[in-house]
Amino acid sequence: MTYRVDGEQYVTFMAGWGGVLPTAFGGLAANTQVEPRARVLTYKLGGKARLPDEPKRVQAIEADIPANEADADTIAQGRDLFNVHCGVCHGFSAYSGGVVPNLRNMSAATHDDFLRIVAGGTRIKQGMPSFADRLSQQQIETIHAYLIKRQHDLAAEAEDDAAPR
Repeated sequence: MTYRVDGEQYVTFMAGWGGVLPTAFGGLAANTQVEPRARVLTYKLGGKARLPDEPKRVQAIEADIPANEADADTIAQGRDLFNVHCGVCHGFSAYSGGVVPNLRNMSAATHDDFLRIVAGGTRIKQGMPSFADRLSQQQIETIHAYLIKRQHDLAAEAEDDAAPR
């Protein structure tokens, strides 16, 4: 888009990484080694300012992960429910591309509030709708059990990556 303010010409456009690939297919997106940094940029014609360099984002692995107490059948059911109801935004198999929260790295507070977030709509303003009309409390708990397993998987991956070779 281009426009004029007080006689100065500006150009505004969207740039960066976004869309469906890093959202739903985080595992594939990770292979591109591109960070999801979508933004809206505005330039004044003839302007001299430069965009600052952005440091690489580093996400610490949460240390306070609930115990993984679910059996294999529950984990498999949770995976299937997650991929059908949650994967399109949070990445299939909970492998986020970084555009929306990485549910393999939830904080203790998010774990504690998981049912209210998913069914209660406590994060509607952040773009997370309520799933109370589509998922029972038991199904949400099954998804949560799957995500706890995936969080343990992420912690194990981080440990393997940090091990000396």
